[in-house]
Amino acid sequence: MESNRDKRIAGISRGDLEERLRHIARQHHPEEVLNRLELVHLVQVVTNDALLLTDLYARVSLGEILHRRLPSLPPALRALAERASRGDEPRLLHEVRRLPERIKAVGDKALFDVGLTGQSDYHGIPLVELGQRSYQMAAEIMERLAADPLLNRFFQENRLQTLPIEEEVIFLQQCSRRFALYADLLRWLRSDAPPGREDATDGEALRPEARTGTAPAAAAEAPAAVQERPGEALMTREPAAQPAGERIQLERNELLAAYERILLFAALDIDALGRRLARTVVAQEGAIRALCDEFSLHAAGTQNLNRPPSYLFVGPTGVGKNYLVETLLEVLEEAWGTEIPFLTLEGPNYTYPSDINELRGATRGFIRSDEEGILTEFHHRAATAPLSVILVDEVEKAHPQLRKFFLSIMDRGTVTDNRGKVLHFANSMIVYTSNIGYSDLARGAAPIGYSDQEGQDRRVAQDVRRELRRALSPEFVNRLQVIHFEHLSREAIDRIFDLELSRIVRRFQEVHGLGLEVTPAAREEILRRGYSHDHGARHLRARLEALVNVEVSRKIKADEPVRQAVSRRVLHYVRELKLGKRAFDAKEVRSRVLRHARARVPYRRVVVDFRQGRFSYEGQES
Repeated sequence: MESNRDKRIAGISRGDLEERLRHIARQHHPEEVLNRLELVHLVQVVTNDALLLTDLYARVSLGEILHRRLPSLPPALRALAERASRGDEPRLLHEVRRLPERIKAVGDKALFDVGLTGQSDYHGIPLVELGQRSYQMAAEIMERLAADPLLNRFFQENRLQTLPIEEEVIFLQQCSRRFALYADLLRWLRSDAPPGREDATDGEALRPEARTGTAPAAAAEAPAAVQERPGEALMTREPAAQPAGERIQLERNELLAAYERILLFAALDIDALGRRLARTVVAQEGAIRALCDEFSLHAAGTQNLNRPPSYLFVGPTGVGKNYLVETLLEVLEEAWGTEIPFLTLEGPNYTYPSDINELRGATRGFIRSDEEGILTEFHHRAATAPLSVILVDEVEKAHPQLRKFFLSIMDRGTVTDNRGKVLHFANSMIVYTSNIGYSDLARGAAPIGYSDQEGQDRRVAQDVRRELRRALSPEFVNRLQVIHFEHLSREAIDRIFDLELSRIVRRFQEVHGLGLEVTPAAREEILRRGYSHDHGARHLRARLEALVNVEVSRKIKADEPVRQAVSRRVLHYVRELKLGKRAFDAKEVRSRVLRHARARVPYRRVVVDFRQGRFSYEGQES
């Protein structure tokens, strides 16, 4: 037996073989991730003498495998499962598994021959193709077994393997896709001196003396940092499977989404994120810094995976609390290239205890109890996303029952809907916003330019903290990271004016090819009408919209020659898209529609001015 097998491999312990294969993968396929299941599979292939001694190819119909003709699932399997489930013949489980395992063994045999013996074909049949299709067919048969409720339950209750049947299907499919990689790893394993080798210990790890000597082969491959500086061993050790004292309760896909979030935040420049947010959300550096500090926990992987991060944004009206959340989503989606599901709940819409039923769904027997709740619908989109956001606006205006409802989500990351399904929101970020205290204090606020404005702001902050403790229960507030937003200064309002005006200017340039200018006099009047210390920038945006965007749009429509009938061709094109008769390309649709909406006016720019108590809008050639 040993004469036919590479003696440098036979006899090495399974642990040493795993380490050797892991080292080969890191050296020759650094872009690939080889996990523990794959290593165990490859070691089983290497150490399975049956693959060497028996002609497994003669025991199955290779034609069926190559042409992907699935054998029908024998009706007898159901009878076997029924008899075995009654405890009459427990060994019948092996009979149930025999069909897919026999085909999987062909894949193992092909992998063994290609990787370890160097054989490329069997009677003219390419072994790589045979191996890939064998694993794929075994996966398809297992998938059939999993689809049968009786057999699925039988497998789950009498499992002999380490994987559930659904995971075994995925693993077999993975073996099919990565067959060439596995074969290459086995070729390197049996190679005496692989070309391009950098570590002199590689060849020694497979020599007989390495297997029989006192020092195990794995020790020769230990990282230099551990050998030379034992005190740093903790820095190079693999992290634990889960943090100490933390029992991870997430399901498979949600746990993978959490790990994806760690990777995304780890690759994100948190300082650059803060600077990007500060350019758009003006004069809230403290709030942005506090939020970015929390994100550092995600980047370091030290955030509790079971509990969603929860924040209370508290501050005056119109200073950017909601806007910070919206801007954060925009920046992260751009950086990560993926959608972040977003749900907004308006606190004033939940003023009665029964309103909470909209979130989890109405209780059985009540109206609309057959419909899903808002959170269940959101969970469909958020469950597998690396991050999702739930924004509860003006939370202090909601019934206290709403805050109690969210306690379990903040504690355990879960809530149960009206159908008894447990919804996981550990991958969500929950943000509550409030102007608690500020609305009551607004009537006594000083006007802009009041000499002791900073002192008054400090007194207001103290009053807000007292109001916060009075209006919201300690059990709710203690679960939150409270982030305070500041009043906007006149300098901040000037910056916000420029940002908002630049958006309007850009839209007119992109859509109509028109320049837009606001004179200093018009700017000052818009600022005077649109800003107050207590209402922040909210009214300023509304004034800009009304006095610039709306009025300029009215002017160019009034100055445009009478437009002919709507373009029937483009309208028909859009309606076909709505009906799903055409493939949707957002950029092309926008381009076609805006090209027909473009204003045809005899000037190139519009100047907004304020003279003699009135705004004027003048079209100019240049």
